[in-house]
Amino acid sequence: MLKFLISLTLVMLFLPLHSNAQYPGWENFTSNEVSAIAEDADYIWTGGSGLLRIDKISGEKTYFNSANSGLQENGITCIAIDKSGTKWIGTENGGISSFDGINWNVYDGSNSLLPYGVVYTIVIDSDDRIWVGTANGLVVIADTNWTVYNRSNSDIPTDGIRAIAIDEDGSKWIGTSGGLTTFDGENWTVYEDITDITCINIDGSGSKWVGTRSGGVYNFDGNKRAVYNSSNSGLPNNEVFCIAFDSDDTKWIGTYGGLSSFSGDPVSVIQYESDSPLQMKISPNPMDQYSIISYSLNHSEQVVISITDMLGNSLARFDLQTQQTGFHSYRIDGAELSSGSYLVTVTLGAVPVSRKVIVRH
Repeated sequence: MLKFLISLTLVMLFLPLHSNAQYPGWENFTSNEVSAIAEDADYIWTGGSGLLRIDKISGEKTYFNSANSGLQENGITCIAIDKSGTKWIGTENGGISSFDGINWNVYDGSNSLLPYGVVYTIVIDSDDRIWVGTANGLVVIADTNWTVYNRSNSDIPTDGIRAIAIDEDGSKWIGTSGGLTTFDGENWTVYEDITDITCINIDGSGSKWVGTRSGGVYNFDGNKRAVYNSSNSGLPNNEVFCIAFDSDDTKWIGTYGGLSSFSGDPVSVIQYESDSPLQMKISPNPMDQYSIISYSLNHSEQVVISITDMLGNSLARFDLQTQQTGFHSYRIDGAELSSGSYLVTVTLGAVPVSRKVIVRH
């Protein structure tokens, strides 16, 4: 998702809109709730209290709601766009609406096999099949053919389908309140020990990241599995709402306790808190030749960067003098360090923040 938001930001640079004088680079498009975003060749589509279409060239905005369009209701939960450009729109209790730019179609229990009007998620696979997660089962739409999967005809742990992601092999990773399951088109694999799934995303290397309501984040990397929570990592809270990746494959994790980023090692998770004077991350981590320390200061003060081994022996110290409020970065050289683990500390005045960094040659 974050990769999309980065490209979306670049698109917005070309919109002829006024900048916010107090916060340059930011522009508010609507004051309504926004819970879904999608992009096609010409428009940005957002959903929340109705549907908003923003022309990427002119910035012109068009609003759609239940009064002026084929939307069954205004509470929009998700938007997906198929290969023909048709928008598939999930709603809070009005089923699915589709819009090809001219015509609207509505699918609910009265005219389709949709098992319930509450739609949590919509994902489209490489064959242009529509996968819909509802409060009462999983629906697959292939042209005019509808297939419904639930506990009676599959190994889905529960019928409330909250999240769907599709991996490079085409397998579906399906998150429910009762557990995680994968489906390769024939076989179901269930992970019953992972419950209350809230979100699933797959990073650039194919690694799967699963957010839960109370158990933190699970990572599936091939045959390896790991869990990151507030007890064994820097994750600020175990209730995870969303997971996204940037162009460096850094993981961005939204939780009930705030936003965190994760660049490889569990102790390198950064908590982004508005009242913290210093925010910091190290990337790449592990490193070979070098890493970049990125940090943000909420006030101007003297900054010192130091490197120690895990026993506390000082290896390097960099006195950067007084630095101004805002974002800064500093490159550290790993070529002269032996393979192993080290502690990098950025000190703002009397406030130190440390992160573990791993050197691999």
